[in-house]
Amino acid sequence: MSQPRHDLHPAIVRELGRLTLPGRSNARRLIARTARNLVPNLPVGTRAWIEEHVWNPSGNRQGYLRLDNAQAEVCDALDEPSTRKVNWLKPPRSGSSTLTAAIHIKRAAHDGENAIFYERGQGEAQDWSEKKLRPMLMASVKIAHLIKPDSRSGTQDSWSDITLLNGAMLMQRGVQVDGNFKAIDAPQVSLDEGGDPAFKATGKGKEGSKAGQAATRTAQYAEPKMYIGGTPTTADCMVVEEYERSDKRTMRSRFPCCPDRPQELLPNVSEAGTRNEIPGSGLKYRCVTVEHDDGTTTREVSEIGYECAFCQRWMREDERNDAMAERIFVATARAKEKGSVGIYTWAIHSKDPSHRWDRIVEMYRSTLEDPTRRQVFVNLWLALPYTPENTGVLDPHKLAERCEPYAAECPQQVARIHVAWDTQRGSIAKGQLPRHEGLFWGVGPGREIFILAKFVVDGVNVEVVDPETGEVTIHREAIEPFGPDAWRQVLEICGRGWRKPDGTILHAAKVAVDIGYDLNRALQACAQRESRKVRIVPVKGRKEGRGMRAPAITGTVSKSRRDGLAFISVGTQSIKDTLHRMWSIRVGEAESIHAPLCLSEDQGFWEQVTAERLFEEGGKTWWDKEKADASNENLDLLVYCYAAMCLDLASSVMTRRALAADVTLNGTREASARDRRHRLRRGRGGLDPRSLRHRREPWRRLRRQAPASRTWSRLALTPPGPSGAPWTGTVSPPTARSSIRRRSLSTSATTRTGRSRSATTRRAGSGRSSPGRGGARPIDRACRSSRSGRRSPSPATSSSPSAPSPPRTRSTAG
Repeated sequence: MSQPRHDLHPAIVRELGRLTLPGRSNARRLIARTARNLVPNLPVGTRAWIEEHVWNPSGNRQGYLRLDNAQAEVCDALDEPSTRKVNWLKPPRSGSSTLTAAIHIKRAAHDGENAIFYERGQGEAQDWSEKKLRPMLMASVKIAHLIKPDSRSGTQDSWSDITLLNGAMLMQRGVQVDGNFKAIDAPQVSLDEGGDPAFKATGKGKEGSKAGQAATRTAQYAEPKMYIGGTPTTADCMVVEEYERSDKRTMRSRFPCCPDRPQELLPNVSEAGTRNEIPGSGLKYRCVTVEHDDGTTTREVSEIGYECAFCQRWMREDERNDAMAERIFVATARAKEKGSVGIYTWAIHSKDPSHRWDRIVEMYRSTLEDPTRRQVFVNLWLALPYTPENTGVLDPHKLAERCEPYAAECPQQVARIHVAWDTQRGSIAKGQLPRHEGLFWGVGPGREIFILAKFVVDGVNVEVVDPETGEVTIHREAIEPFGPDAWRQVLEICGRGWRKPDGTILHAAKVAVDIGYDLNRALQACAQRESRKVRIVPVKGRKEGRGMRAPAITGTVSKSRRDGLAFISVGTQSIKDTLHRMWSIRVGEAESIHAPLCLSEDQGFWEQVTAERLFEEGGKTWWDKEKADASNENLDLLVYCYAAMCLDLASSVMTRRALAADVTLNGTREASARDRRHRLRRGRGGLDPRSLRHRREPWRRLRRQAPASRTWSRLALTPPGPSGAPWTGTVSPPTARSSIRRRSLSTSATTRTGRSRSATTRRAGSGRSSPGRGGARPIDRACRSSRSGRRSPSPATSSSPSAPSPPRTRSTAG
């Protein structure tokens, strides 16, 4: 028996079809969309896809991204099937971060694959994600359908993980976290700022180069791609090591004079027509002498061009864009690692306004006057790893050969004299007393250095008078550094004059005193009015880590915590680099160093000058003693003399005019007054002469605000002696060893060491008697009591009742 049929009314069927039409339409659309997602997109060139889909919302060139020659070469290299790694050695502001964001967008949006980006730290990775990647994603309307809509609470994805609707993920990580490299799940890996030491993690528990780790963990994919971009620093940084294993592609340009012979723009910068000119092609410039209204002459750049390697014609900067219109990159080496591509560009290839040719020449000329800026120029402008030009080793015997007889105690070429003082604790094993050591040098035009003499203040001569026989014997007593006796001798030496062959007498223009021995007491000594009269400036070496280079001087001052007295911090590492370079210059040329004949037989002086050498480890260089027990006092004196010269140059227009005469300095002459002020403000010392014009020297103003010290207010200083004494050729002058008499309160006073002395002494030049070694003098008690925070009793109240009253004294010539 058949089942009965239940036929629906046609009207009901039509109504059901109308009601289900939207659902059936959505179902067909979702099925079609799912089918399309299951089928990969057709392969498209990275460069063409980026320029068609990616919108750049920031910068001077807003709109669809247009890649320059180097960026296009990176994209085309990534598209090559055999390429596994692309390394771009570049200067800053070349567009590497923007290019990386565009490459990751293409890999995720078009190819549907994950991409991971690594920066130096988590903070830098977050900045790149929020300021580069996400704005470009949101501004690119052609791929907006792949971005998840924001929820009511805000953005769904965090900065570190952005997931598109096609399932691809954009991941951002900091390279300093080792765990980030143990979970790489992306065929596209990019590392930015590859010259940073963070990408070469070394030490316990570290795995070395991050590029090697990433290459190992992406080997699970069929076609892994890695992009490394960065500015080089040293020869062992990651981006340089990866470039050395690549095929080293360089860009060729068609010069207007020789369009049929493309040639490379070599990273050579030099002045044409000088002994420092680099032969062959390169960026060259010419200078002319300009005479100013104040009578000074300067050397200013008059012409800049790139010399053709074939016809020696100079290509102008406005012809560069046409010469580089055609993209021609040629591999110059065979890759040591299969699938590794390297691309090199420097500042001359960049179209950024900050990389104009006149800026390149200006930065190059600044390195001639301040060698400490050499690494900055090589890394940031030439995009090359910096390698010190010297090994950091000097031969003391060769330096001693520089000694020569001077026509007078001060050569005629000297225009300014600078002094440095250092303090040593002494050593019982070496038989050395606590002492002050001072070095005088003179500077002439072209900053030609003349070492004048060295002084040592290590004691005073004391005449001991026997009370019974009246016999006088002379004893040598050690000094207390920065004490009254020692500081009086230091001031006398600083105040002496130096006679030139024509009879002119020069005095010290600036005196740098190292205060590292006893900070507070040294600052009190330097803050005296008598110290300011001889232009003493307290200085202290900076604490610089390995590989760090601070400027020689800066425009700011440091202050002691106790008294608020000011001092100048000195960058010793950069000055030692400069001194080492100056020792290699032939005597008689600009910036060379002369030495007097009296130092020719003092081999210990030159051994101390060469006591330190340049160490290198992990791409970092620093100066240090080769032997831990070696003495380097004379090297420290030269460093502080150079610091005194920098202070004098920064605060005195007369000094800058005297030392910047019309002479050649390493192939270039002094630049204009505006450029000199610019370099003094930004480069060598950070001091702006225009700011010092109104506020004078900042440390002097702070000294006036410091509280008066009772210890030094009671000290009567002996004025400097005559300055016209004839030159004797000796190193230590007679004033360094003053004869001092003092009378003790008792003929059997007990010394501090417990020994008894029956002699009676008295001090010359003092208006009252003071106890000998058996009892502390009032000024010494004041020094000790000021440090302990209590007032010392007077001699009358502190002596025993049986002690006789102080005898009458007489004054003698000091």
